[in-house]
Amino acid sequence: RFFEAAWQTVGSRWFPLWHQRVPSLLRVDEIPVSLSPASGAGELDGHWRRLTWMTIGGLLAARFGYLASAVIELSEDEAYQWLWSKHLDLSYYSKPPFIAYAQWIGTHLWGDRELGVRFLAPLLSAATAWGLSGFVARLAGWRTGFFLVAVLTSMPLLSVGSIILTVDALTVAFCTLAMVAGWKALEKDCTVWWAVVGVGLMGTFLSKYFSPFLIASFAAFFWIHPPARRQLRRPGPWLALAMNAVAIVPVIFWNSRNGWITFTHLKQRGSLDQPWSFRPQFLPEFIAATLGLMNPVFLVGVVLALGGFWRLRRSSAATVAPRDETRSLALRYVLCFGLPVFLFYLAYTLRSRVQPNWVATTFAPLAVFAVLWWEGRHRAGSRAGLRLLRWGVGVGLPLVVLLHETNLILKLSGHSLPVAIEPLVRVRGYREAAAVVRTERDQLLKEGRPVMVVTDH
Repeated sequence: RFFEAAWQTVGSRWFPLWHQRVPSLLRVDEIPVSLSPASGAGELDGHWRRLTWMTIGGLLAARFGYLASAVIELSEDEAYQWLWSKHLDLSYYSKPPFIAYAQWIGTHLWGDRELGVRFLAPLLSAATAWGLSGFVARLAGWRTGFFLVAVLTSMPLLSVGSIILTVDALTVAFCTLAMVAGWKALEKDCTVWWAVVGVGLMGTFLSKYFSPFLIASFAAFFWIHPPARRQLRRPGPWLALAMNAVAIVPVIFWNSRNGWITFTHLKQRGSLDQPWSFRPQFLPEFIAATLGLMNPVFLVGVVLALGGFWRLRRSSAATVAPRDETRSLALRYVLCFGLPVFLFYLAYTLRSRVQPNWVATTFAPLAVFAVLWWEGRHRAGSRAGLRLLRWGVGVGLPLVVLLHETNLILKLSGHSLPVAIEPLVRVRGYREAAAVVRTERDQLLKEGRPVMVVTDH
C-alpha cells in the first residue's frame, strides 16, 4: 500500500505514460491492453531518464543508510589508509596520496567511524553510474542507460566498491571521467574537454598509478581510428599529458626522500624481483574470481558481444546510417578502455598471481560495450540481450544483497557460511579481537613490564 500511494502521486506526475498503462499496483486485472496513441518516443525516453536518476539516487541513499548502520567494520586496507589520513603527505609506501585525502575529507565530516572513512565511496559510485548512463543514453536512449545502471549494480565487485573506500573506488571513478570526457573531446574537438581528461589522468595516477593504462587506451583508439589522430595536431591531448606529468612530481619527490620504497613495493607486488617463469596455475584462479566478481552471466554476455562484434567488423557489411556508424565507433572506443587492460592482466597470470581487483577498471567499459552491442541486436530483432539481462540481474542482485549481509543466509537456511568462504570475515570481529588483546595487555602492564603488541598482518 505504501508503493501504491507513491505510485498514485509520483507515478501520475513523473511517469504519466506508464501510469496510464498501470493505473494501480493493487488492481492488476484492470491494466489496459495498450498505451494511448498519444504517447511519443521523446516523452517515453523522459520516463526512462527519470527512472534512471531515481534509481541512482535511491541506491545512494540505501548505501549511506547501510554505512550509517555499521553492519561491517573496516577492512585491512581502509584501516591502515585511515592511519595515513592522520598524517597527510605527498605519497605513501604502497599507494599515491589521494586515498588518504579522501578519508581525511570523510572523517572530518562524519568523524572517525565507518561512515566517515567510507563517505566518498557511495558518492563516487553514483557519479560513475550517472556519467556512464548519460554517455550510453546519448547513443542509444535512456532505456539503455537504465539497463546499464542495472548491470553495474548487479556486478559484485563494483557494488563492493560502492561501499568500501579503497583506491579502486577512486580509480574507477577517475577512469570513467577520463573515458567520458575523452569521447566529448573527440566529438566536439574541444580543448576544455581534454583538460577534463587531464583531471582524470591526474586522478588515476594519484589514486593507483593507473594513468599509463589510460594513455595506452587513448593511443590504441588513435591507432585503430585514423581520423582521431588529427587531435594530435591540437593542444588538447598534450595538455592532458602535461597535467598527468604534474601529478607524477609529488610521488617522485616523496620517493626520492624515502629510498624509492614505492618502486621496491611495486616490483615485489608484481613479482618483478623474481626471474621469469611460466606458472599457468594462477590462470584458473583468476578466471574463477573474475566470473564471480563481474557476474558470470554478464561475463558470458561480454564474450558473446565481443565475438559478434569481431564477426561484424570482418564482414563486408553494407553502408550504415550515420547514427549506427557513431555507435560502432563508440563500441570501438570503450573497448579500447576495457579489453587491452583485461587481456594484459590475463596474460600476466601466466607469470604471477594477479589480484582480481586489479581489473576493476575494465568492468565498467566492458559493461558499456556489451549493453550497447546487445541493444543494437535487440533493435535488429534479437531477444538474447534481454534474456542475458534478466538472468544477470536475477543472479547478481541477490548475490550483491548477500554480500552486504551474509547473516541473511543463516536466517533463511538455519546454517551459516563456512569461514573459508565467508566474504565478510575480513570486515567482522575486530572489535572482539581488540577487546581480548586489550585485556591481555592490561594484565601485563599491571606486572610492571613494557608491552608491545605485534600482529602477523
